[in-house]
Amino acid sequence: MYATNYFETAILNLFRGVSFTAPNTVYVGLYLNNPGESGGGTEVSYAGYARMPITFSAPAAMNGGIGIANIGDITFAQAPTAVGNIPFIGVLDSLSGGNMLLYGELTEVISIDAGEAPVIADGEASWWSTGNMANAYKTKMFNLLRAQSCPGFTPYFALYNGDPESGGAELTGTGYERMSITFGAPVEQTSGQMKITNSASVTMNRATSAWGTWNYTAIMDAASGGNTAFKLSRTAKVVRKGLRVISSAGDLGLTVN
Repeated sequence: MYATNYFETAILNLFRGVSFTAPNTVYVGLYLNNPGESGGGTEVSYAGYARMPITFSAPAAMNGGIGIANIGDITFAQAPTAVGNIPFIGVLDSLSGGNMLLYGELTEVISIDAGEAPVIADGEASWWSTGNMANAYKTKMFNLLRAQSCPGFTPYFALYNGDPESGGAELTGTGYERMSITFGAPVEQTSGQMKITNSASVTMNRATSAWGTWNYTAIMDAASGGNTAFKLSRTAKVVRKGLRVISSAGDLGLTVN
């Protein structure tokens, strides 16, 4: 999966309390070259060509992460003259203009000769997300492409004794509570990805009893309960009585991949 900087920024801004209103319809376009992180590229242009609506499957396990794929064949208008090879596609929020959300290279290049109508076969346009974003938020991210808006939220710093999505339990003990996190604006990295980091240190209460072994940091979407949004593994640390856990500014870095 490749998300544009625009879409990555929208996802990361959820962690800064900025909601994202999903488009009612998303469209797929054909591109002669790589749109890249900026969502540019050269879109195909021939008489009768138009972007086509694309309907995605519900987010589900895919290639070690969570992914979606197009439901049904997508047939474009017949080309009156030869167009050549189409190696890339993009998913956009408008029939014309608008913002590109996702892009990718086709496994098999579409070659358009005169009189041919290009087709993206059922399930051929697929994207998936791996990495440290929790499955609940990978699902929310992809549902933005299925007309399901997502509210921004206040993120909270939480300590776990294992993977929060695979049986890990949140630490407990006298004085333990999640602490809110303030993230700065997304910044593009040399890799092209957008990234947010905590702009201020996060200081937990001093442990007045032993809390247990901390080997995962979880970013939660509520002060209690709620969903895991991100999970970050770390070297195991026993949080003993008298210890105060502090995450310095810039220690928590989140990217979408």
